[in-house]
Amino acid sequence: MRIAAWNMGHQTREAPISSRLVDALAHIDADVLTLNEFVDGESRRPLHLMLKSLGFGHVLVSQRHGVHNQVLVASRHLLSVGDILPPTVPTNPGSAESNFLHVQLKRQGCSVDVLAVRAPAYKSVAETQSYWKQLRDIAFANIKRPLVLIGDLNADPDNARSPGGAYLREMEARGFAIPRAEGAWSFWRGSRIDHAVLALGLTARRASYLTTIGDWNVASSDKSTCISDHAALLVDLSS
Repeated sequence: MRIAAWNMGHQTREAPISSRLVDALAHIDADVLTLNEFVDGESRRPLHLMLKSLGFGHVLVSQRHGVHNQVLVASRHLLSVGDILPPTVPTNPGSAESNFLHVQLKRQGCSVDVLAVRAPAYKSVAETQSYWKQLRDIAFANIKRPLVLIGDLNADPDNARSPGGAYLREMEARGFAIPRAEGAWSFWRGSRIDHAVLALGLTARRASYLTTIGDWNVASSDKSTCISDHAALLVDLSS
């Protein structure tokens, strides 16, 4: 099963979506697609129709809280809302909840739990630590599920200066797998902050950051010519 996660860079508004997104998604050919830093609304009707035309017959979107971004999950297979609750950061209400969506995917007699997230880039150390402690504990509580936590985590397990990276390394030490994606970066400035975290029983045959399709840049700082300032994270799963 291929799962793709892509930060759309909407920055809390219904920003325009590139007309070439359909070409990129057709090339990716994922079974499950998650879009984060996404904002839903009336202007997204063409996007929902486009997803349906590509075979994504099942779409769920996280509830929006205030002006915060959302997460969308589209699947070729049956989806249902899951039971895992998001972190809460009372000093920044709705920030964690809006950027979190747990869905259960049923495919060929088996199910997979997908936690589609975007970890908010909190400016406060206390808020960052509170969020990550909760996200870590959520992962630990569900380690025996066929669970994949995926999206823009605003963290790098290989960067000692990344606050969330320490929690990702702790997850690895407890048995989670975090495949290191092929490619130099996931955010155009050179950082690697988009990841998948796999619980016991799930493995990744391959993970990669998609920044180009042929000679077309799909990810760069120039949003007039590309889709996002983030690469798409592609993960091929096996169980």
